[in-house]
Amino acid sequence: MSDYQPKKTQLVTGRSRYVTRRIFESWPLLVWIVMLAIVIYGYKRGVEFKRMNGTVGVYQEAISAADEGRILEVLVQPGDQLKVGQVVARLDPLFIDKRIQKLERKITASRDDRIRKFRKDVVDLQNDIRELQFQKDEDETEQQMLDQVAERLGSSTASRFPEAIARQRLRLEKLNKRIPLYDDEVTFLQTQLTETRKLLKQIVDDPQLTDGADGTDLLDLEILRERKANLELKTSVSGGVYRIEKEPGEYVRAGETVVRVVAAPDVIIGFLPQEEQGRLAVGDTVWVSSTTDRHTPYATDVTSISPRISNTPDRASPLPNKMLRGREITLNLPEGLDLLPGQTVIINVDEPGSLPFIDQLMQFK
Repeated sequence: MSDYQPKKTQLVTGRSRYVTRRIFESWPLLVWIVMLAIVIYGYKRGVEFKRMNGTVGVYQEAISAADEGRILEVLVQPGDQLKVGQVVARLDPLFIDKRIQKLERKITASRDDRIRKFRKDVVDLQNDIRELQFQKDEDETEQQMLDQVAERLGSSTASRFPEAIARQRLRLEKLNKRIPLYDDEVTFLQTQLTETRKLLKQIVDDPQLTDGADGTDLLDLEILRERKANLELKTSVSGGVYRIEKEPGEYVRAGETVVRVVAAPDVIIGFLPQEEQGRLAVGDTVWVSSTTDRHTPYATDVTSISPRISNTPDRASPLPNKMLRGREITLNLPEGLDLLPGQTVIINVDEPGSLPFIDQLMQFK
């Protein structure tokens, strides 16, 4: 036999390069695998809720009369911009003015009567005080005379005129008891005089304290003046005049609308689908942009979420034959966003231009 030994098969070196070359040669299959993974990922995530439509809140104030009457003048025109508290119309105050004048004359007459009464009381009290002082002086003079007579007569004449001496002593005792009482009576009358003068001064200085004895005249006058003030119709909101319902010269009843005002917008109302109700909460930040300028978002906060579930009719639903259910959310109107009442806006749940998926990956890292 021959001793020849054949060479062994040498193993191929660079196997990794071979596998890499084979992978690159099958790139179409890799593309399909990647696309399949993207489809599976998207299917599992479903449709992501990112935005919804909203409208600028519309509040319309119907300015009505609190009392019936004839319109004297209308001070605004449709389209005028109003401030809070601005007068928009006036009713004719002729009837109320007559009642006010009649009641004021009655109150004035009552005031004059009360002034005369208090002045008479002051004079009467002054006369009473002078009379008491005069009587006191007389009694004191008589007391001194009786003391002097009793001292001159002495005890020697007591036996000769017993009855006269007894009468003088009785009179003297009465005077001694009565004279000290004058001071208390005068003090009481002076107190009454001071209080009466004080009330008289108050009535003279303050006409509001001149009501009649029944206490209703001033109350009626105050009510009439308040009714007259209500004849000036004022707006409680700032905004624009939408419509003039009544013209000057027309008669209006209490509660009838005279002018309609659309208030300046301050809120945005959006519709949050029921299946996304956990997506937003009060205090969350959203971004609002106008439909005419989608690329300029403004950040704002969610102020309220309606507890009541609302229905969007089929004819208003973006999906045919389906009635959407959800809740109304209210947002603050962002500063710098000039919108009209009722204008449509876009509400973005996430900030436009951000990539939530990448943000989540960064947070995970």
